[in-house]
Amino acid sequence: MESECQQMQEICDRINKLRENENLEEAARAVMKHLGEVKRPYLTAVEEKCK
Repeated sequence: MESECQQMQEICDRINKLRENENLEEAARAVMKHLGEVKRPYLTAVEEKCK
């Protein structure tokens, strides 16, 4: 669906933007790696709060 593709693109863009930050701690990098492997087109409420 178009809306799911758009949501996935937004999530991908956000993750890529955060990954560019060289000052991220290892725990934050691990969370980002997990989010990059999510197979659903949305974030949970907890994941959304981490933005």
